[in-house]
Amino acid sequence: MKMNLMKTNSPEMMKQSIANSLFRHIILLLLLATGSTFASDFMSQLQAADIVRSSNPSLFSSKLAAIRKHLPELSTNELLYLQYLTGYELAFNGEILAGVEQYKEILDSNASNDLKLRAELSIVNEYAILKNWEDGLKYLSSALKQKDSITDQNLKVMSFTVAALFYNALGQYELAREYAEQLINQTELPRQKCLASQLLVESKSKLDELSATSDEFLASKTQCNAANEVVMASIIVATQAELFLKDNQPKQAIKLLEAQFPELQKVGYKTTIGVFYALLSEAYWTLGQEKNAYNHAQKAVAILKIQAPLNGPKTRAYKVLYEYYRSHGDDTAALDAYINYAEADKANLDEIKTKTMAYQLVQHQSIEQQNRILLLNQQNRLLKLQQKLVENESRTQRDLIVALMCVIALLIFSAVQSWRNQRHFRKLAEYDGLTNIFSRAHFTAMAHQLLQHSQQHQESVSCVMFDIDHFKQINDSKGHKTGDWVLRNAAQSSRQLCRHNDLLGRVGGEEFCILLPQTNLKQAKEMAELLRQRLSTLYTSDSGYDFSLTASFGVSDTIASGYKLEGLMHDADQAMYQAKSSGRNRVCCFVVNECNSLENETPLTPSQSNQL
Repeated sequence: MKMNLMKTNSPEMMKQSIANSLFRHIILLLLLATGSTFASDFMSQLQAADIVRSSNPSLFSSKLAAIRKHLPELSTNELLYLQYLTGYELAFNGEILAGVEQYKEILDSNASNDLKLRAELSIVNEYAILKNWEDGLKYLSSALKQKDSITDQNLKVMSFTVAALFYNALGQYELAREYAEQLINQTELPRQKCLASQLLVESKSKLDELSATSDEFLASKTQCNAANEVVMASIIVATQAELFLKDNQPKQAIKLLEAQFPELQKVGYKTTIGVFYALLSEAYWTLGQEKNAYNHAQKAVAILKIQAPLNGPKTRAYKVLYEYYRSHGDDTAALDAYINYAEADKANLDEIKTKTMAYQLVQHQSIEQQNRILLLNQQNRLLKLQQKLVENESRTQRDLIVALMCVIALLIFSAVQSWRNQRHFRKLAEYDGLTNIFSRAHFTAMAHQLLQHSQQHQESVSCVMFDIDHFKQINDSKGHKTGDWVLRNAAQSSRQLCRHNDLLGRVGGEEFCILLPQTNLKQAKEMAELLRQRLSTLYTSDSGYDFSLTASFGVSDTIASGYKLEGLMHDADQAMYQAKSSGRNRVCCFVVNECNSLENETPLTPSQSNQL
């Protein structure tokens, strides 16, 4: 039995530990000691250390150090218990992978089922911190298979807690809600009730099952305040404030956040404080209080650069900074803020995609494993038939033929299912789920290939980017269903005008891009104008509302912008912003020295618009 009994406090690992402390803090509040009771005094000392491991880490480490002086005197069960606590100590001090190895050794040992389950759930927790979603799902699935046979109430609560936390972090909110509801029914402890309420509110809000004024928010905050859990109450407040901002009620969001802020600052939990600053910056900006918005955005960025990599709040704060600098004419700062905003936004989208693909991959592997089990069962049946051949050859031959046909049919079925699954997952990765056109990642990959080929053959390529005008207003006033209708119809109209070798992709929320090979700037502008007219004449009543639908277009080509995708899209994007600045619902072409960058978005005069 191997045990790493030395602690390493490398700054890098400590930083990672601090960055993910919110996730661990929640878990540690609930992982109560559940080991079996032994007469040994060492077992009592181990249990005492287990109890204080989250509330007093230094005392916990000193207790373990004292026990390690008597290693030869410990029984097998005591050594395994010590190994589990050592794994926790390593992970808490930032050596997460070393801690996971300790937990895995326990799973391969003759430890009790309860200790093995604790080790398995701890692995899930650490993999969530490491963002190793695929392996985390596998261990969580294994742990949850035992939930119906768990007799220890603390372990059952721990299982539901880890499941709800992990699924919320993974973005699988329906599963998170299911386990949060079970957790509420399994515990009466105020602290655990508070956490269960916070997890339930988070999952239901992500599923659009709660509005900003839902009574559940008040009930959950009351539950957490009663348990003196300020951090959990603050997370609930942040969730509610985000819904107020989504409903365009910034005053309500500010009122809610500022009422909770003093309590949160007393606790000093930096990550949630950073989230509060980011939400307040957006709320103040929406109200036109630019200085307040700027100050809060600066504070949010300062905190979130150091704390956990919460890309959503960072995206929100950087966007406010970009808008502030741009409105005050500070072009250099605006560009820096925009770059940070774009990087945070991309990181956020990439993380969501990674989580989704991990979940789908594990689901696919589960299906494949079931198919392999079925195939093995068929093979076992075939062996039995071969044994019966000695007793009755004629009857066995007939049964063998039937069995072989079943095996062949099963193999064909498995192959077809595998092919369908692979095709389905490939489509999920390459196509945008809402509009059924290329996703940003796949569009980018295909565009690089197209431009490389065109450059080798000296063929002109044009780029058309367009953005739905006032989309946020449509989405907020008429609902997400209408907004989705707009995006689908915009994609469909674009696809109808595209040739078979044109590339069409959704590169942003309401932003689309078309690459037109063997097309000059004039031809691309004509195509963009046709699309603009088609969008403006769409019969919007089919969406349930009658409203005006327009888009602003920017066109660039490789003659002016070169064969680099970034430059081509950047110039088309600038031309599109010129179209917006000059009144929207129009097409602008990028011309060197006439289309300025993001830092200079002065509205065009009518004569300049005509020239473009």
